[in-house]
Amino acid sequence: MNYLLYASVIFLAHFLFNRYQKRITLSFGKILGLTILLLLFSAVISTIIGTLVPIILSTLVTAVLLQNTYLRNLKISK
Repeated sequence: MNYLLYASVIFLAHFLFNRYQKRITLSFGKILGLTILLLLFSAVISTIIGTLVPIILSTLVTAVLLQNTYLRNLKISK
């Protein structure tokens, strides 16, 4: 059941990021900073509720976001 949840989160993150890619105009450094803040916030939430699911889900979403942003910047620079 967890694998289905994680796969759907990855799919949804890819879908939404590709759909709203034009509206996200932050630089790679700002997105990196926001992902660090999101991971810290999810660590606090995870500590409060006592499970690692928020950290796993936020890591999956931020990895997709950083990967797509990096690849988009790489495509633009070529």
